[in-house]
Amino acid sequence: LYTTSNVVFLGLLTNNTVVGYYSGAKKIIDNITALFSPVSQALYPHISKLANESQDKAILFLDMLPTPRLCETVFLFVYLFRDVLISFLFSDRFVMMRDLFIPQLIGDFFRVISIIFAYHVIGRANFKLYVFNEIFFNFLFCLLLSIFNGYNIS
Repeated sequence: LYTTSNVVFLGLLTNNTVVGYYSGAKKIIDNITALFSPVSQALYPHISKLANESQDKAILFLDMLPTPRLCETVFLFVYLFRDVLISFLFSDRFVMMRDLFIPQLIGDFFRVISIIFAYHVIGRANFKLYVFNEIFFNFLFCLLLSIFNGYNIS
């Protein structure tokens, strides 16, 4: 229920068509975001090993990662070609889901970036940085919520 709670609550508040559009867009974006999961899962043991040897090595390794730029590039590509993706994966009847891509891509971009940022915190073992990170991303969530007026924030 936890992984599908957005769809359940949306279904209680709207009709089946809106739930279908949201679910379709969410599936596309979740699958693209899943491309970055192996990177983060493979990084943690390597960063732990480097941090045991030297914190400077771990931080330098993290700074050299192309993940944020790769994430930006992939998400921009998905946004620009969202109509093609929708037509290819679903049908032209789902063209209404194109408006749901930008808020979801922004949220998932920050999710991927926050994982990389969390590795910096782990590498430095810095509690103050962790607290700052939590406050910053909660503030950012509130800001995005006010910008989109609660539209498609999940």
